[in-house]
Amino acid sequence: MEGSTPGSCLRTAASEQETVIYDEDGNRLASGRAEREGERLGPEFGEYAGDCMIMTRIDNIPGGHGTYWSEWGGGDRNEVGEDQLRMTYDEHREWFKTAEKAK
Repeated sequence: MEGSTPGSCLRTAASEQETVIYDEDGNRLASGRAEREGERLGPEFGEYAGDCMIMTRIDNIPGGHGTYWSEWGGGDRNEVGEDQLRMTYDEHREWFKTAEKAK
């Protein structure tokens, strides 16, 4: 769905659902909610071209765990490394240019 400005898009899933970060023992460490509007990715993003990139800002994630678990909207928990959690918006954007979608 198109957003309010050229090249923007709207989230099709419920944007009020939060992303939660857990440590390996299942303890809830931090959470954040995604913006409703994001960026429509262009052809330079390969497999992600045409997708809507919406980032969720999560503050105050304690360091030193190495491996964390992320869960969006009460779904499955996915393993995520600390280095990925600490990426800036621009770093994530660049990462999507060469990333492959999970099959």
